[in-house]
Amino acid sequence: MKFTSREVSAWGSLALLKRILDGMNFKATLQTWDLPKSGSNRGYASEQPIDQMIVSIWCGAACFMHANITRLDKTLMRLFGWGRAAGYKAIVRLS
Repeated sequence: MKFTSREVSAWGSLALLKRILDGMNFKATLQTWDLPKSGSNRGYASEQPIDQMIVSIWCGAACFMHANITRLDKTLMRLFGWGRAAGYKAIVRLS
């Protein structure tokens, strides 16, 4: 074991999930769906809350409120390319 200046996450194994989703072209597939568009200038692309909920489930989320797991982890946000993470209420509104 050694010290590092790199960011680490308790969910580091999710890099494998990222590779799986990228291999499936998951984001491109989501963009072909007829998802509602955000009307707010602070809104998120409709694909992000879906992507974020999948990641939350892999982290052990059992309900929508647990989706905040991913919101609090800056390393996961960077790994999945989210500028900022949606709160669980944004995910509920999309469902």
